[in-house]
Amino acid sequence: MKRILKLIFREAWFLKWTLLFIGVILTIFTAAFLSVVSVLYDVPMGMYEYLDNTIQDIASDVPVKSIAAAKPLGGDNVYAAREGLTYNTQITLGEKRFPITSITWSANGTRTKQVGWALPESGLWTLDAWKSGLNANSRYPEKAGECCVDTRIATALGAKLGDELSFGGQKFTVTGFYSLSLTICNYVDEPASGLFYLVVTDEEPMDFCCVDFNSSRDLRTWCAQKTREGIDCSVPPVLSMRFEHIDLAVSFYTAIALLLAIIVFFVLWALFALFYRQRKVQICRLKMLGAKNATVAGIYCAIACFIALFAVVAGLGFSFLFNTYYLSACAAFFETPFTSHFHPLIPIGVSLGFAAVVLLLYASLARRIGNTRLAEEVRHE
Repeated sequence: MKRILKLIFREAWFLKWTLLFIGVILTIFTAAFLSVVSVLYDVPMGMYEYLDNTIQDIASDVPVKSIAAAKPLGGDNVYAAREGLTYNTQITLGEKRFPITSITWSANGTRTKQVGWALPESGLWTLDAWKSGLNANSRYPEKAGECCVDTRIATALGAKLGDELSFGGQKFTVTGFYSLSLTICNYVDEPASGLFYLVVTDEEPMDFCCVDFNSSRDLRTWCAQKTREGIDCSVPPVLSMRFEHIDLAVSFYTAIALLLAIIVFFVLWALFALFYRQRKVQICRLKMLGAKNATVAGIYCAIACFIALFAVVAGLGFSFLFNTYYLSACAAFFETPFTSHFHPLIPIGVSLGFAAVVLLLYASLARRIGNTRLAEEVRHE
């Protein structure tokens, strides 16, 4: 074993300039590959977090007829709408009326605020974000038959706490008033903005329900799954557009990563080719002394493994610096945090990939050594 190690170090010394040249190139492209793969993980994650903090309706509309039917579909919560109750209706108190228009999408992907929403009696909504705009002595509805309305509706109707408002002929008791313009909300764990919220029973007939998610990534995964199951679901147009942007980014970084992986493979292939070209005579001498093809090839394979390991370790440090800088630029551009993460599976996977390539090239070198004409090569030298 000591003789083999001594021989490995001796061969590495003879190849020192080749190893230095190839090692630098391999380290550069390995660092680039590790950087792109890290960005491939972190940038989409940051883009999803950006959507979570800026898009109001992280929800999918499903054509089910009650909240009870929507809850088994999944998601973090659910709310609903029905024509004549939450939109295309009138809120009345005595002779006074307040019209509610139809649902439309605005340019930023949110539904118009001239609508209200029906919440489930057994839901998990806390409406914490709306508390910043909640009037004194007001509370949000907690059971079926209760409602909370925007102060504009209260002013127009002259409504007070405890009054019964009619929404398309259906009565709800007012438990509170809030100013929608004063709410502070990042839209997580909250339903879409509405001029009023009604609490209904889960079996109350509805036109459609909105399955709500705290994460846009979870929403996308859920929609893909439900589409495969044949369940019709839709997401806000702005989310669909942003999902396409994320797919474009993933495709771009994936293409670069594949290109760099091919370059790294050819660098390793060139290393073994140089081994054979520069040390062909020495290889023949070792064979003439009785060394097996696998043993001779193993000497150069060990040198290649060391170079590959060095490239991964050095490249990992460079990739971390690049990833941190690149994500800082993304954070400045999107004005939202983009966090750089250390993914241990990436260097482990790259190391295993290098090992597989080196073993493949080792087998090729061993076969090539076996086909070498020993005496002829030594005589020509």
